[in-house]
Amino acid sequence: DAYARAAELLQQSVSPLIYGLSRSTTDGQRAATALAEHLGGQPSLAKLAKLAPADVRAFMAAHPHDELAEEAQLRIARTFFEQKRYDDALKWYGAVAEGEHYIAAHTRYAIVLARQGKLPEARQHLQQLPAQNDVQRVQIVQAEAQVLREVHAYRESFEVLKSALDRDPNHPDLLYDVALAAEKVDMIEVLETN
Repeated sequence: DAYARAAELLQQSVSPLIYGLSRSTTDGQRAATALAEHLGGQPSLAKLAKLAPADVRAFMAAHPHDELAEEAQLRIARTFFEQKRYDDALKWYGAVAEGEHYIAAHTRYAIVLARQGKLPEARQHLQQLPAQNDVQRVQIVQAEAQVLREVHAYRESFEVLKSALDRDPNHPDLLYDVALAAEKVDMIEVLETN
C-alpha cells in the first residue's frame, strides 16, 4: 500500500522534489533523480548548469520566500563550487535575492570570484551590496575580510575590519574579528586591546 500511495502522489505532483537522500547509495540517488526528472521534477546538475542567469532568477522569482527553494539553490551552488565549476556556482549564488541567505550567498559569490583570481571584482561585489540594516552592514564587512583571508591578504583583511571598528568602536563582533586579524599580522598590542 505504501508503494502504491507513493506512486500515486508522485504521479499527481506538479514538480516533485527528491529530498533526504544523504544516506542513500549513489545508485539510489541516481534512480530517484531520474524519476523526479521523468515526472517533471528538479533537474540534474548537468541540466541546471545549462540554465542562463536569467533562468535561475526566474526560478527563484517563481518560488519567493520558499525556504526549500532557497536551500536547494544554495546546495546546487555549493555543489558546483566543490566541483570547481565556478561559472555555474556564480550563476546560482548570484541569483540569491534578499532574504535569510542573501549575505551568505553573496559572500560565497565573492569567494568564487577571488578563487578565479578576480579579487578586485570580489571586493567590489561585496561593497556594492545594499545592506538592509546595521547587522547586514557588519556582515558585509566581515565577508570582505573573509574573502581577503581566503587569498592570504591578511594585512588588507585587518585594515578592512579596523576601518569598520573605527566607525563602530563598541561592536562586539568587530572587536573580536579585529583581534583575530591583528594576530595574523603580528599586532599583539591590538589583539590584547580588543
